[in-house]
Amino acid sequence: MRFYAIRDIKAGEQLFYSYCAADNSLATRRTELAPCSFVCKCPACVNATPETDKLRTTFKAQIQAFRNAALNSQISQTMLKKALKLEKAMIKEGLDIELPFALLLEVISAAYEKLGKVRKEQTIDCLGKNSGSAWKMKHRSIASVNQYFSC
Repeated sequence: MRFYAIRDIKAGEQLFYSYCAADNSLATRRTELAPCSFVCKCPACVNATPETDKLRTTFKAQIQAFRNAALNSQISQTMLKKALKLEKAMIKEGLDIELPFALLLEVISAAYEKLGKVRKEQTIDCLGKNSGSAWKMKHRSIASVNQYFSC
């Protein structure tokens, strides 16, 4: 088995591999791991709260709702604030490596553009503000948001 890093890894930095889906609650993750006699000690399991469980079980639906609003030209300042709050929560919970996070950033980008808040050549780091990733994505129009959500 081979693993490839999508960002620079510092010497001595601890690496994690998830045995369960990121959108599972702590109880579901523990149930899935129980037959293996394995108790996970990753930060997501050790620091789980009802709020983080709710985030993990609802972030995909929240992003889908933002996507629908963007595609139906129902972007508002309120929607943008909620999307930015979700972005911050996903980064804090370590969910910024999940594909839906990149899709959320596309919607945020489209919202900034629609609301006239886009700076020229502004970029978003698709893997989170502190990831050190080289993968950058320029703000795109609503039309390009559609290509990412049509899969």
